Amino acid sequence: FIVRRGAVTILRLNDGPINGEKEGERFTVDLATDQKAPAPLANRRPSIKGEQAIDSGWLKSHNNSRWRCNGEKKSFGLVSSKQTESLHLELMKFDSRLNLNMVARYGEYMNLPTRAAAISATQILTHKAALYLDVSPDEFETLEPRLHHGKPILQIADALINGSGLCRRLAEPEFADGSPLIVTLLHQILEDKNDWPMVDFLEKDHPSQCQTACYKCIQRYGNRRYHGLLDWRLGIAYLRAMVMPEFACGLNADDWNHPEMKGWRERAFELAKDVEALRPGTIILSEEYSLPILTEIQQDGKELWRAVVTHPLWQWKEPERNALMDSFGLVDGRLPLRFVDTFELERRPLRALANL
Repeated sequence: FIVRRGAVTILRLNDGPINGEKEGERFTVDLATDQKAPAPLANRRPSIKGEQAIDSGWLKSHNNSRWRCNGEKKSFGLVSSKQTESLHLELMKFDSRLNLNMVARYGEYMNLPTRAAAISATQILTHKAALYLDVSPDEFETLEPRLHHGKPILQIADALINGSGLCRRLAEPEFADGSPLIVTLLHQILEDKNDWPMVDFLEKDHPSQCQTACYKCIQRYGNRRYHGLLDWRLGIAYLRAMVMPEFACGLNADDWNHPEMKGWRERAFELAKDVEALRPGTIILSEEYSLPILTEIQQDGKELWRAVVTHPLWQWKEPERNALMDSFGLVDGRLPLRFVDTFELERRPLRALANL
């Protein structure tokens, strides 16, 4: 991967309430005339303009006679900007069987589990940097991942306007090898089991008790808006794929030796059994393969669909799809397989079933 540092203008966008398509509906106002505003005196400009922008929902619910609508509506979003310094880690090479570039907010390159993994990776990086520099994690602003010419980028910025020097410090060499400090910290995250984060992630019963994220690992008050997405295993897997191009989240035999992959297959079968229990007699779990297969059976015994439970970072688009199915022995001439990942089954199994 490539490390870049520079000035950045952060734009905060607010497109209004989210609709069912995961897009902002924007804010809507009616242009109206205030009929009770005092008339201006001679040779004096009025203090209140004739046209006022009034929230459409408020007008509809209050039916206030003071405002006379002009029949014209306006929709808009809100934006604020801040200039500061930032640090960018662009992933240039990774296993083609992984979907690490699916981090866009919308569109073709959008995959929520992958985006959650990149956000979790950024949170881990930020917390590690804050511990090393002896500052609060709130001194950094963790920006959401984005794409640059098809390559995913993790972004960190200084929280202070015009920068505080922290991102500049992370981009500077720390040791004799000349590597930027952020690269050294990234290797420490993955290799040093006696320091944070591994010392906490692997402590006692934490791996068995924390299936996604908790306040003992990467959740904190400052990142509460991401709590539903955070996952320490996915974050570590994303970071490992950045420094190990051969890492493939369990698609290679050596991958299962890493802590973020240990127990994943067992957890996948547990989640599949929970789904089977939601509709007993209708959804059947097959354990004849190395991955769990769920099948919905109609009353006449006909199969409606079959779905395999997969890792959230596996790529199931052509041509990687066929290679993965062959490697797991999933090609058997029956109904075409659909796919559901453990990220969805862990958080919203009913919606995952509805999508299937």
